[in-house]
Amino acid sequence: MILSPVTIWKKFDLTQALNAETEAETLTPAGFVAQNVRLDGHLLADGGRVKIFARFTKPHGSEAAPALLLLPDADDDGAELADYFAAKGYATLIPDYCGRRGGKGTGKVTKSDTAANEADAAKAEEIAAEENTDGGKKNYTVYPEAADYANYEVSGAPAYLESESVENSAWMEWAYVALYALEYLKTRSDVSKIGVSGVRLGGEIAWMITLSPDISCAVIVNAAGWRSHLSAPKWGAASAAGEKSQDSGEEADAVRAFIAGVEAESYAPFVKCPVLMCCAMEDTFFDCDRAYDTFVRLGNPDGSGIVYSADSGKCIGPYALTDIDLFLERHLKGRHIYIPKPIELTVTESADGNLEMTAKTDEDALVKTLSVYYAEGRSGQVSSCRAWQRVKIVAGGEMKDNRFTCGCEPFSGAEYAFAYASAEFVNGFKTVSPVVGKRLKIKGGDCVKERVISAGEKDGFAVADYRAEALGGIFLEKESMPETIAGYGGITGVYSSAGIRTYRINSPRFVADDGAALKMDLYSKEDTSVKITVETGERGTGGEYSVIVPVAGGGKWKRVVLRAADLKDERTGGSLEDFSKGIAIVIRPENENCPVPVANVLWL
Repeated sequence: MILSPVTIWKKFDLTQALNAETEAETLTPAGFVAQNVRLDGHLLADGGRVKIFARFTKPHGSEAAPALLLLPDADDDGAELADYFAAKGYATLIPDYCGRRGGKGTGKVTKSDTAANEADAAKAEEIAAEENTDGGKKNYTVYPEAADYANYEVSGAPAYLESESVENSAWMEWAYVALYALEYLKTRSDVSKIGVSGVRLGGEIAWMITLSPDISCAVIVNAAGWRSHLSAPKWGAASAAGEKSQDSGEEADAVRAFIAGVEAESYAPFVKCPVLMCCAMEDTFFDCDRAYDTFVRLGNPDGSGIVYSADSGKCIGPYALTDIDLFLERHLKGRHIYIPKPIELTVTESADGNLEMTAKTDEDALVKTLSVYYAEGRSGQVSSCRAWQRVKIVAGGEMKDNRFTCGCEPFSGAEYAFAYASAEFVNGFKTVSPVVGKRLKIKGGDCVKERVISAGEKDGFAVADYRAEALGGIFLEKESMPETIAGYGGITGVYSSAGIRTYRINSPRFVADDGAALKMDLYSKEDTSVKITVETGERGTGGEYSVIVPVAGGGKWKRVVLRAADLKDERTGGSLEDFSKGIAIVIRPENENCPVPVANVLWL
């Protein structure tokens, strides 16, 4: 059998009776009406059926409301997201696809954030406490023994698929749960149009069901397919090596089956509805470099959009939230809102090694501002560890024929240059270009290494610890974003209550010389302390070296100078060997109610 989204869809049997039961209505913390729903799902070969648990929440009012089939990430119950969308006028149905979780999440959240870990633990305990409530009924989806592999504690999120047993896979069962939940939504008289929204793992499942003609639109967050390529960056030597390793063998066959039968890039050409892809550029769950590769494959691109969030950590920032609002209002509420086409971006290298970047926006849309972002890197570097900085912003009125061109001088030691363009339009919608990577052919000698990592501007910094600040662990509003605030003498520094992170020390232009010391200026109105961390590996995998620095309140800015040995491994207590080993610097306030702006971060 040739595996494809079409052959997968031919296997779905949605003809079985739902036998749905709704429980008594309750109020959510935000005051919206909600109720538990239980229904029968996939009919297994042995005659057993999956028992689906879902939570329905509706907005205020008596009229039928547009609804979202909401598929959160594996470590979130979606309750905060349901309240968020109810406040916007949307009903939500959140089916549990995980079954027994066993305390497992996607494994991609930061482990260095104490507050975040406590929040995650509390959420896990809350979910576990609900498993045997309501008179012995389980408040999660129950997979029969014959489908035990669909329980998340058993399967995790495998990036492979045995083609001869596709019907006996977690991915197939998870898609079945979503599709039967969709069938239930269609029966409700208080629901009008239906869309789907998925976050991370839930987003990958959402791609699988967007082929349904009953779905009017899809909002996909931090899920773009290509998961079988996560260890092989799009640009660099590691990419070729990673793809070559998949050439032959049973394991390679399983990976190819996964690509054909599950991955978003395979489903995109068959999608029947408009899609909005929201991509947090620092999220390690997916590869943002390849997100646009999925977007351009969409079979129904009209009214679709894609947006990046570069400074909100692993979260979707306020610009993307505006896009979600406008996108849903058009496709679910019927408002006449124009969704601009993505930006075209070309990057060329001149004979002297300089770069020229030309962006072209949608001719039918009015541009408010256009920004061009630039980063440098090495071969095989993962996209989530890139230090983006805005090199140009221009008002729409300054563009000619919807085009704008600017130049950039690469650092002589960089192997790759990266760029993307982002435009905000007068209707509030924002869209982007693909991330363009270019291997530098000419090594210029004029552009020298930078000692100053940041003079106090927020460009180059992103939110560090998003979990405690974000709605549903994914939507980050403006209040938590990095900002510049004034300290002594009116001098400004960058600050966020959730901490700030910069990957600039991972960029060839900013990497520390051997034996360098780290200097920064801190200011606080009150006595407090900050935690300074240098990360040397992917977040959550170890290699986090930290030191607590006291900051006396009042007076002038406090100068802090650190040697590498001052920072200790949080697991072993060993000292950091050298700052050149770091990929990111993280600065966290110990008291979120006491702002500590940071300025003049540099190497000595």
